[in-house]
Amino acid sequence: MSFIMKRLTYFVTLVLLIFVFFGCGKTSYQEVIKQSGNLPNLDLTDYSFKEFPAEISKLTGLQSLVLVNNGMEKLTPGIGALNQLNKLVISFNKITSIPDELGNLKNLKELDLSRNELDTLPLSFSNLTELRKLDLSYNNIRNISSQLVNFKNLTEINIIANKLSMNEIAKIKAMFPNATIKTVVDMGIADINFILGRAILRHQDNQLDEAIYQYNKVLQIDPANETALKNKTMINFATNNYPEALKDLNTLLQIKPNDIEIVRQRGIAKFNLNDPQGACLDWRQAAQAGDQQAAGFFNNYCNKQ
Repeated sequence: MSFIMKRLTYFVTLVLLIFVFFGCGKTSYQEVIKQSGNLPNLDLTDYSFKEFPAEISKLTGLQSLVLVNNGMEKLTPGIGALNQLNKLVISFNKITSIPDELGNLKNLKELDLSRNELDTLPLSFSNLTELRKLDLSYNNIRNISSQLVNFKNLTEINIIANKLSMNEIAKIKAMFPNATIKTVVDMGIADINFILGRAILRHQDNQLDEAIYQYNKVLQIDPANETALKNKTMINFATNNYPEALKDLNTLLQIKPNDIEIVRQRGIAKFNLNDPQGACLDWRQAAQAGDQQAAGFFNNYCNKQ
Protein backbone atom coordinates (compact mmCIF):
# COMPACT_ATOMS: atom_id res chain seq x y z
CA MET A 1 0.00 0.00 0.00
CA SER A 2 1.39 3.40 -0.97
CA PHE A 3 2.16 6.09 1.58
CA ILE A 4 -0.81 8.17 0.38
CA MET A 5 -3.21 5.25 0.71
CA LYS A 6 -1.91 4.52 4.21
CA ARG A 7 -2.45 8.11 5.25
CA LEU A 8 -5.94 8.11 3.70
CA THR A 9 -6.88 4.89 5.52
CA TYR A 10 -5.59 6.33 8.79
CA PHE A 11 -7.59 9.52 8.27
CA VAL A 12 -10.84 7.65 7.47
CA THR A 13 -10.38 5.39 10.52
CA LEU A 14 -9.75 8.41 12.74
CA VAL A 15 -12.87 10.18 11.46
CA LEU A 16 -14.97 7.08 12.13
CA LEU A 17 -13.61 6.77 15.65
CA ILE A 18 -14.39 10.43 16.36
CA PHE A 19 -17.84 9.96 14.82
CA VAL A 20 -18.60 7.05 17.14
CA PHE A 21 -16.88 8.45 20.23
CA PHE A 22 -18.79 11.71 20.19
CA GLY A 23 -22.09 9.98 19.60
CA CYS A 24 -22.49 11.23 16.03
CA GLY A 25 -23.50 7.75 14.92
CA LYS A 26 -25.74 7.02 17.90
CA THR A 27 -29.17 5.73 17.00
CA SER A 28 -31.98 8.08 18.03
CA TYR A 29 -34.19 7.00 20.91
CA GLN A 30 -37.15 7.00 18.50
CA GLU A 31 -35.34 4.45 16.35
CA VAL A 32 -34.42 2.33 19.38
CA ILE A 33 -38.07 2.27 20.43
CA LYS A 34 -39.15 1.34 16.91
CA GLN A 35 -36.58 -1.46 16.71
CA SER A 36 -37.58 -2.87 20.09
CA GLY A 37 -40.75 -4.28 18.54
CA ASN A 38 -42.25 -6.88 20.84
CA LEU A 39 -39.14 -7.31 22.98
CA PRO A 40 -39.86 -7.41 26.73
CA ASN A 41 -37.01 -5.03 27.71
CA LEU A 42 -36.20 -1.45 26.75
CA ASP A 43 -33.19 0.52 28.00
CA LEU A 44 -32.84 4.18 27.00
CA THR A 45 -29.98 5.15 29.30
CA ASP A 46 -28.25 8.43 28.30
CA TYR A 47 -30.75 9.37 25.58
CA SER A 48 -32.00 12.94 25.88
CA PHE A 49 -35.69 13.89 26.08
CA LYS A 50 -37.62 16.32 28.28
CA GLU A 51 -40.86 14.34 28.41
CA PHE A 52 -41.75 10.68 28.63
CA PRO A 53 -41.79 9.55 24.96
CA ALA A 54 -45.34 8.86 23.78
CA GLU A 55 -44.03 6.05 21.55
CA ILE A 56 -43.16 3.96 24.61
CA SER A 57 -46.81 3.89 25.72
CA LYS A 58 -47.59 1.73 22.69
CA LEU A 59 -45.21 -1.02 23.85
CA THR A 60 -47.79 -2.55 26.16
CA GLY A 61 -45.95 -5.87 26.36
CA LEU A 62 -42.89 -4.37 28.05
CA GLN A 63 -41.77 -6.07 31.24
CA SER A 64 -38.69 -3.96 31.98
CA LEU A 65 -38.17 -0.25 31.23
CA VAL A 66 -35.00 1.69 32.09
CA LEU A 67 -34.85 5.46 31.64
CA VAL A 68 -31.65 6.82 33.19
CA ASN A 69 -29.91 10.18 32.77
CA ASN A 70 -32.28 11.54 30.12
CA GLY A 71 -32.82 15.06 31.45
CA MET A 72 -36.50 14.11 31.64
CA GLU A 73 -38.65 16.65 33.49
CA LYS A 74 -42.12 15.22 32.93
CA LEU A 75 -43.48 11.71 33.34
CA THR A 76 -46.79 11.68 31.48
CA PRO A 77 -49.94 9.58 32.15
CA GLY A 78 -48.83 7.37 29.24
CA ILE A 79 -46.73 5.39 31.72
CA GLY A 80 -49.97 3.82 32.95
CA ALA A 81 -50.44 1.90 29.70
CA LEU A 82 -47.47 -0.34 30.50
CA ASN A 83 -49.34 -2.55 32.94
CA GLN A 84 -47.19 -5.62 32.23
CA LEU A 85 -44.07 -3.99 33.67
CA ASN A 86 -42.37 -5.78 36.53
CA LYS A 87 -39.32 -3.49 36.57
CA LEU A 88 -39.29 0.30 36.14
CA VAL A 89 -36.17 2.43 36.55
CA ILE A 90 -36.46 6.21 36.12
CA SER A 91 -33.41 7.72 37.80
CA PHE A 92 -30.92 10.58 37.36
CA ASN A 93 -33.65 12.75 35.86
CA LYS A 94 -35.43 15.98 36.85
CA ILE A 95 -38.95 14.74 37.51
CA THR A 96 -40.91 16.73 40.10
CA SER A 97 -44.18 14.77 40.14
CA ILE A 98 -45.53 11.32 39.31
CA PRO A 99 -48.91 10.92 37.55
CA ASP A 100 -51.72 8.94 39.18
CA GLU A 101 -51.50 6.45 36.31
CA LEU A 102 -48.39 4.95 37.91
CA GLY A 103 -50.87 3.09 40.13
CA ASN A 104 -51.95 1.04 37.08
CA LEU A 105 -48.64 -0.83 37.15
CA LYS A 106 -49.83 -3.43 39.63
CA ASN A 107 -47.36 -6.07 38.43
CA LEU A 108 -44.30 -4.02 39.40
CA LYS A 109 -41.78 -5.91 41.49
CA GLU A 110 -38.97 -3.33 41.27
CA LEU A 111 -39.33 0.47 41.18
CA ASP A 112 -36.41 2.91 41.10
CA LEU A 113 -37.27 6.64 41.16
CA SER A 114 -33.98 7.73 42.67
CA ARG A 115 -32.17 11.01 41.97
CA ASN A 116 -35.11 13.10 40.85
CA GLU A 117 -36.82 16.12 42.45
CA LEU A 118 -39.88 14.39 43.93
CA ASP A 119 -41.66 15.90 46.93
CA THR A 120 -44.55 13.44 47.12
CA LEU A 121 -45.94 10.32 45.47
CA PRO A 122 -49.50 10.03 44.12
CA LEU A 123 -52.18 8.34 46.23
CA SER A 124 -52.35 5.62 43.59
CA PHE A 125 -48.84 4.57 44.62
CA SER A 126 -50.58 2.51 47.28
CA ASN A 127 -51.78 0.16 44.52
CA LEU A 128 -48.25 -1.16 43.87
CA THR A 129 -48.46 -3.81 46.57
CA GLU A 130 -46.42 -6.41 44.63
CA LEU A 131 -43.23 -4.36 44.98
CA ARG A 132 -40.17 -6.18 46.31
CA LYS A 133 -37.58 -3.43 45.74
CA LEU A 134 -38.19 0.30 46.12
CA ASP A 135 -35.56 3.01 45.61
CA LEU A 136 -36.62 6.59 46.38
CA SER A 137 -33.16 7.88 47.32
CA TYR A 138 -32.02 11.43 46.54
CA ASN A 139 -35.40 13.11 46.35
CA ASN A 140 -37.21 15.58 48.61
CA ILE A 141 -39.86 13.27 50.06
CA ARG A 142 -41.08 14.00 53.62
CA ASN A 143 -43.69 11.30 54.15
CA ILE A 144 -44.04 7.82 52.72
CA SER A 145 -44.97 5.44 55.55
CA SER A 146 -48.73 6.05 55.19
CA GLN A 147 -48.59 4.84 51.58
CA LEU A 148 -46.68 1.66 52.42
CA VAL A 149 -49.26 0.19 54.81
CA ASN A 150 -50.35 -2.60 52.44
CA PHE A 151 -46.90 -3.41 51.05
CA LYS A 152 -46.29 -6.87 52.48
CA ASN A 153 -43.64 -8.02 49.99
CA LEU A 154 -40.99 -5.30 50.26
CA THR A 155 -37.54 -6.70 50.98
CA GLU A 156 -35.35 -3.74 49.95
CA ILE A 157 -36.06 -0.03 50.57
CA ASN A 158 -33.66 2.81 49.84
CA ILE A 159 -34.70 6.18 51.31
CA ILE A 160 -31.28 7.81 51.56
CA ALA A 161 -31.10 11.61 51.09
CA ASN A 162 -34.73 12.68 51.43
CA LYS A 163 -36.45 15.02 53.89
CA LEU A 164 -37.77 12.26 56.10
CA SER A 165 -37.79 12.92 59.84
CA MET A 166 -36.17 10.42 62.18
CA ASN A 167 -39.68 9.58 63.41
CA GLU A 168 -40.79 8.80 59.85
CA ILE A 169 -37.74 6.60 59.28
CA ALA A 170 -38.47 4.77 62.55
CA LYS A 171 -42.04 4.11 61.38
CA ILE A 172 -40.80 2.58 58.13
CA LYS A 173 -38.32 0.38 59.96
CA ALA A 174 -41.06 -0.81 62.32
CA MET A 175 -43.35 -1.63 59.38
CA PHE A 176 -40.68 -3.74 57.63
CA PRO A 177 -38.56 -5.37 60.35
CA ASN A 178 -37.16 -8.00 57.97
CA ALA A 179 -36.42 -5.70 55.03
CA THR A 180 -33.06 -4.17 54.10
CA ILE A 181 -33.60 -0.45 54.59
CA LYS A 182 -30.96 2.08 53.57
CA THR A 183 -31.08 5.39 55.44
CA VAL A 184 -28.64 8.21 56.22
CA VAL A 185 -26.44 5.94 58.36
CA ASP A 186 -25.71 3.78 55.30
CA MET A 187 -24.33 6.61 53.20
CA GLY A 188 -20.77 6.57 51.88
CA ILE A 189 -18.38 9.24 50.58
CA ALA A 190 -19.96 9.25 47.12
CA ASP A 191 -23.39 9.79 48.68
CA ILE A 192 -22.11 12.66 50.83
CA ASN A 193 -20.48 14.33 47.85
CA PHE A 194 -23.72 14.06 45.90
CA ILE A 195 -25.66 15.86 48.66
CA LEU A 196 -22.87 18.41 49.06
CA GLY A 197 -23.00 19.13 45.33
CA ARG A 198 -26.75 19.63 45.53
CA ALA A 199 -26.27 22.00 48.49
CA ILE A 200 -23.71 24.06 46.58
CA LEU A 201 -26.05 24.34 43.59
CA ARG A 202 -28.88 25.56 45.84
CA HIS A 203 -26.43 28.00 47.43
CA GLN A 204 -25.39 29.34 44.02
CA ASP A 205 -29.06 29.74 43.07
CA ASN A 206 -29.62 31.74 46.27
CA GLN A 207 -32.03 29.11 47.62
CA LEU A 208 -30.49 29.61 51.04
CA ASP A 209 -33.00 27.70 53.20
CA GLU A 210 -32.71 24.66 50.97
CA ALA A 211 -28.91 24.99 50.87
CA ILE A 212 -28.78 25.08 54.69
CA TYR A 213 -31.01 21.99 54.81
CA GLN A 214 -28.67 20.10 52.45
CA TYR A 215 -25.52 21.24 54.28
CA ASN A 216 -27.07 20.04 57.54
CA LYS A 217 -27.82 16.71 55.89
CA VAL A 218 -24.12 16.41 55.01
CA LEU A 219 -23.13 17.32 58.58
CA GLN A 220 -25.54 14.77 59.99
CA ILE A 221 -23.43 12.10 58.28
CA ASP A 222 -20.03 13.79 58.40
CA PRO A 223 -19.95 16.34 61.28
CA ALA A 224 -16.40 17.42 60.36
CA ASN A 225 -17.09 18.25 56.71
CA GLU A 226 -15.21 21.53 56.29
CA THR A 227 -16.88 22.59 53.05
CA ALA A 228 -20.35 22.21 54.52
CA LEU A 229 -19.37 24.03 57.72
CA LYS A 230 -17.69 26.94 55.89
CA ASN A 231 -20.45 27.40 53.33
CA LYS A 232 -23.13 27.16 55.98
CA THR A 233 -21.26 29.81 58.02
CA MET A 234 -21.19 32.04 54.95
CA ILE A 235 -24.98 31.81 54.63
CA ASN A 236 -25.51 32.41 58.33
CA PHE A 237 -23.38 35.56 58.18
CA ALA A 238 -25.35 36.76 55.14
CA THR A 239 -28.65 36.20 56.95
CA ASN A 240 -27.40 37.59 60.31
CA ASN A 241 -27.83 34.22 61.99
CA TYR A 242 -24.79 34.72 64.21
CA PRO A 243 -25.63 32.06 66.86
CA GLU A 244 -25.51 29.33 64.20
CA ALA A 245 -22.44 30.88 62.61
CA LEU A 246 -20.65 30.86 65.96
CA LYS A 247 -21.60 27.24 66.56
CA ASP A 248 -20.13 26.13 63.21
CA LEU A 249 -17.01 28.30 63.62
CA ASN A 250 -16.34 26.63 66.98
CA THR A 251 -16.63 23.24 65.27
CA LEU A 252 -14.24 24.36 62.53
CA LEU A 253 -11.69 25.50 65.12
CA GLN A 254 -11.79 22.07 66.71
CA ILE A 255 -10.80 20.69 63.31
CA LYS A 256 -8.31 23.45 62.43
CA PRO A 257 -7.29 25.21 65.68
CA ASN A 258 -4.59 27.33 64.03
CA ASP A 259 -6.68 28.73 61.17
CA ILE A 260 -6.48 32.48 61.83
CA GLU A 261 -9.19 33.29 59.26
CA ILE A 262 -11.68 31.19 61.24
CA VAL A 263 -10.52 32.85 64.47
CA ARG A 264 -11.11 36.28 62.91
CA GLN A 265 -14.57 35.27 61.67
CA ARG A 266 -15.45 33.95 65.11
CA GLY A 267 -14.54 37.35 66.48
CA ILE A 268 -16.98 38.96 64.06
CA ALA A 269 -19.74 36.57 65.15
CA LYS A 270 -19.06 37.30 68.82
CA PHE A 271 -19.03 41.04 68.20
CA ASN A 272 -22.46 40.82 66.58
CA LEU A 273 -23.70 38.78 69.54
CA ASN A 274 -22.78 41.61 71.93
CA ASP A 275 -19.63 39.90 73.17
CA PRO A 276 -16.97 42.56 72.43
CA GLN A 277 -14.55 41.10 74.95
CA GLY A 278 -14.63 37.68 73.29
CA ALA A 279 -14.37 39.34 69.87
CA CYS A 280 -11.29 41.29 70.90
CA LEU A 281 -9.59 38.19 72.26
CA ASP A 282 -10.11 36.43 68.92
CA TRP A 283 -9.02 39.43 66.86
CA ARG A 284 -5.90 39.90 68.96
CA GLN A 285 -4.99 36.23 68.55
CA ALA A 286 -5.48 36.43 64.79
CA ALA A 287 -3.62 39.77 64.55
CA GLN A 288 -0.64 38.37 66.45
CA ALA A 289 -0.56 35.53 63.93
CA GLY A 290 -0.32 38.06 61.09
CA ASP A 291 -3.94 38.62 60.02
CA GLN A 292 -4.15 42.24 58.88
CA GLN A 293 -7.95 42.36 58.82
CA ALA A 294 -8.09 41.16 62.41
CA ALA A 295 -5.52 43.78 63.35
CA GLY A 296 -7.74 46.44 61.81
CA PHE A 297 -10.78 45.22 63.75
CA PHE A 298 -8.74 45.15 66.96
CA ASN A 299 -7.44 48.69 66.45
CA ASN A 300 -10.90 50.07 65.57
CA TYR A 301 -13.00 48.34 68.22
CA CYS A 302 -10.75 47.10 71.00
CA ASN A 303 -8.08 49.69 71.78
CA LYS A 304 -10.86 52.08 72.83
CA GLN A 305 -12.15 49.74 75.52
